[in-house]
Amino acid sequence: MQPEINYTMVGQRIRTARLQKKLSQAELGSLVGCSNNHISHIETAQTKVSLSMLSKLAHGKRNLCLCGFN
Repeated sequence: MQPEINYTMVGQRIRTARLQKKLSQAELGSLVGCSNNHISHIETAQTKVSLSMLSKLAHGKRNLCLCGFN
């Protein structure tokens, strides 16, 4: 049995990292190819972040390394 993913914690980590990088949700969305609304929903755990989006956030353009998953 696999451990359950805590999407609230994942979203909080993404938000904290985004703010440390001084990026708006719109700017981050533009960098990873999604809307600012989608970023908001990820950060508040209103949607489950996909593995492909998590990869873009962690290792995407400009080496953001947002989630600390190096």
